Order: sequence, then C-alpha cells, then structure tokens
Amino acid sequence: MSTQTSKLDLSKIPFGRAHSDILIFEENNCDGESFKPGLFFAMLIQGGEPRRQGLVDLQPIYDGRPLQYRYEACAGKLRIITDRGNVTVVIDTPRTVRIRGEGIGIRLYTKIPFMTMEQATMLPGGLADLNLMSIDNNGGRFLFKALRGKITLASFFNVAKNGPEDATIEFLPGEDGVFEVAGYTMNPDEWGYIDYLPIEEAAAGAEADFKEFLRVYGTAEEDRWRQLRELCAYAVWLHIDGPNDREIIPTMKGDLIFSDCLKAGWANVFQQPIHAMAMTDVDRAVKLLNDTYSHMAGGMLPVSISTFKTHYQASPPTFGAAVLELMERGEIPKNEAEKLYEAMEENYSWWKKSHSFKKNSFSYNHRDEINLAGGSYNALDFPLETPDLYALMILHIKALKKLGELLGDSRYAEVWEAEEEAVTEQLMGLWNGRSFDCRSVISGRRFTSQSILAYMPVILGSALPDEIIDKMEEALGDKEKFLSERGLRSESKDSRYYDGVTEGRGAVAAWLQQIIIGGLFRCGKRETAEKAALRFIKCCEENGARDVFTAEGGQKVRRPGDFINAVAGSAVIYLTDKLSN
Repeated sequence: MSTQTSKLDLSKIPFGRAHSDILIFEENNCDGESFKPGLFFAMLIQGGEPRRQGLVDLQPIYDGRPLQYRYEACAGKLRIITDRGNVTVVIDTPRTVRIRGEGIGIRLYTKIPFMTMEQATMLPGGLADLNLMSIDNNGGRFLFKALRGKITLASFFNVAKNGPEDATIEFLPGEDGVFEVAGYTMNPDEWGYIDYLPIEEAAAGAEADFKEFLRVYGTAEEDRWRQLRELCAYAVWLHIDGPNDREIIPTMKGDLIFSDCLKAGWANVFQQPIHAMAMTDVDRAVKLLNDTYSHMAGGMLPVSISTFKTHYQASPPTFGAAVLELMERGEIPKNEAEKLYEAMEENYSWWKKSHSFKKNSFSYNHRDEINLAGGSYNALDFPLETPDLYALMILHIKALKKLGELLGDSRYAEVWEAEEEAVTEQLMGLWNGRSFDCRSVISGRRFTSQSILAYMPVILGSALPDEIIDKMEEALGDKEKFLSERGLRSESKDSRYYDGVTEGRGAVAAWLQQIIIGGLFRCGKRETAEKAALRFIKCCEENGARDVFTAEGGQKVRRPGDFINAVAGSAVIYLTDKLSN
C-alpha cells in the first residue's frame, strides 16, 4: 500500500510527459472495483477505456519481499520511497522510461487473460518483452533492458490452460546495490541506439520542458489560483501528442491536445481552439490552430484525430472565436495569418456547400455533429438551423475579415462584411422576443429550445442589441434556469428534458463554461460572469478539473487517474485569467 505525499496525486492524474504514451497512476479502487491498490504502468491507447486489462503492477521489493512505500511525483520525476531504499522513475524521451533503484528492486506483475495474444518473453540481448497488445488492443507493449543490475522474467506456457502464465518481471540491483533499467514502447534493437542521459539530468530536462510549456499561459494576478492553474497546465501538457515518424501509416501532422489520455486517446478537433483561447502566447496558440487545419481534406476538418485514425465528420466551428481573442491579445505574424486565412476560408466554403440548404443559412445535418452528449437538440428535427451554429459562423466570418485586413487587401473586408450581415440576419430571424429558436430545414417548423446552446449567441458580445443581451443574461444568471452551484447547466432547470444528476442533459460541461462565460465577460455582464466562473472553479478545486460535472447531487465516481483532463484545465486557466483582469 502506498501513501501520497507529492505535488501530483497519481490517483487523480497520471505521471507522464507530453508526446509520451507511457503513464503511471495509482489504483485506489475509488470506483468500487476490486483491483489491487498501488502504482500501475499504463499506456495511451486509442479507445482504451477498458485499460485495466493491460495494467502492470509496480511493487518495490527487498530480498524478494514487497515493501511498504510512499511516493513523491512532479512533472520531472516520480520517486518511490521505502525504509530500505528508493526508486526514481523518469520519462526520458517520448518512447523511453528510465527506472533507477538504490538498495531495493522493483517487481512488475500483470495478469495474462485466458485465450489471449498477450505474452511475456525474454528476447536476445537481455530484453524483457511484455507484449499486452491483445485482440482488443488495450494493453500496449513494454520492453525493458537492464543498464545496471539485472532483469528476471517468469511466465511459462501452461499446457492445461493452453496459454502463458501471468507475467512477473523483476529489476534487481547488482553488487553495488543499484539497478537501472530503460523501458521502451518499441523494440530498441530495431530502431537504433539511445544516448542515455544521467537520470537526474533526464528528470531536469522533463521538468524544464513542462516549465517552458507553463509560460504559454503567462501568470495570473490572483495568487490563490496559482497551484490550480499549474495542475491544469500539467494536465494539458500531459495530453499533447503529435506526429510519430515510426508509424507505418502516420495520421498526425502536427501537435494536438488529446481530450483524455486514459480513455479516449484522441484529439477532438473542436476543442483545439478552446485550448488556444486559454493561451497568452499568441504564436503557440496560432501554431495549434494551423496544426489542426493541416488535417483538413477538401475543406472538411475531421471530428477527431489520433496516432492511428482520422475520423471525418463535422463538429462545432470554434476557430473564429479563438482567432478573434488571440488578435486582441497580440499580433499574428503575417505568414501564419496567411496560412490561417486560407485554411479558414476553405473550411467556410465547405460548410456553405455541405451544411447550407438555402442562401446564407447553416445547419447541423445530424445529431452527432453538435458534440454535446445528451443535448435536448437531439429531440428536434434534423437538418436543424441552430443559434449556436450561426453565432460560431458569424465569429468565423469576423475572424476572416480581421485576418484579411491584417494581410492588407481591402477586398477581403468588403466580401466578409456582406457575408456577416447576411448570416447575422439569419440568426436574428430565430429570435422570438425571449430567446433564440431552432428551425427545421425540411419543415420550416420552429422549436423553442431550453438548451444552453440556444444562448451561445452571447459570445457575439456588443454585436447584439442590448435587449437581447439582457434577456440572455437574465436566463443564464437565474438559479432556476442555468446557474447551478457548479457552473452553468447545459439545460435549463425548468426544461422537461433536464436531468441534473447525470452527466447528460443539464450537466456542467467545461468547454461550455469557457465559451459562454467568456461571452458574458465580452458583453460586459461581469457580475453574472464572475458568479458562474467562481462556482465552476470552486467545483474544480474540490473535485478535480473534469470535463463534465453533474449539476446537482453527488459527482459520478471517476476511475483512478481520470479526475483532471485537458479541456477542463484550459477552461480553468481561461476563466481565472478573466477573473484576474
């Protein structure tokens, strides 16, 4: 059994590194499962929610016996501390983990399921191969090589069960009481020699890498959120992945921020601008946007991207909202602005061709494009014109206009000015005097929705009439409608679709807090914006910065290592910046 005494609570967020698939987290059975408590190796696997099938228990030992231990973890290294000696774990490179023990050894153990392709084998050259790539692809592959000390492996073929025994690998110290092991995610003998740094130097490099990334967000004037912001920044850093030159068919063309490193294993495209909006480093933010657009094909962006797969489908066009915020923050270099302009224009043309059934209109063609689990829009007729899509498109047009002005061609302004007026007219045609409606493309029938998405036009700020802004603020700030103790509900409390005790209709979604509360700040409705932001941040402080909270009742129990994720981290950083300014 371990006790946690560190900056990073590994039962809530894993120890890892940007661009690395290697993760270590603490199992504590908080979700009621009967797994042995302790530290476990895991690996980032696309769609790997049943990840425990490939977990590797990490246990310090002395003279063959398990030791009681505690751990300390920060961005640079994980230290496992016992009365007999200590172990240091560092992620040296994206594909290499270094483990050094002084005075003690380490035992790795994993179950090998019946009728599986999983196996553990000693390869030539003293390489211990723990291959957990079973038919459901949930375990990953670890290869370990002793640099000092020795490795032993026990896993024999069992004729009775027609499969290998469970695997036990031990790293044991040599005569000097020290062992040092390099762990890989690919066979090092196949892809070349690694120039190993001394382990403390490798740890300092990992720490420096994180500190460099932390500067992307600047500093908050309010010191009370410094630790929370650093933890949220670590969560974002941990979720960064990019091109892998050793993939047979590489899919990623630039660095993106994955949505979840323990379950999903992919980057949601509409979330990349959400992350960019939280960055005060304009160059880094614009690079993220351009890296995302590099995956566009024929004007169509995918909905998600991983190291294995690109899934093409429409999702909310959040890029314009991010570009406008970034341009207020600093100047975009002309060469990057030109790339961004060309990509956004091509993407806008695709929306007009594929999601517009009449002049100057836009619609979601089917429910999956909305990216809000359990949203009440799902009960309406599709294709569907919605106020949130119109609002995001208007910001997309505004961004194109400003980028065009930056590029110095007056024709841009004239074209996009006319386009903005026409699309704004379509949005205003959905106003019913109290809120914005949705409209069925086929029947023309109008629906009054009580989803928070119908209040997305608040992001247009002063471009809307004061009367509309006031009515939207009134609903968003009403405790009997959208304002919960944990932030803004995704469905009004008086809606017949409202469900406040699950993570579906009515839940508090992190990306919507950032977008909608940011819109309230933009409208000058600071009191309501601060109230909603402070409630969401307080909830994140108490429960971890989650992508979604229940609006009422107890929170859904999360699996160990899954309490803090990237999109919620960006939302916290963005909103604490707004509160500080």
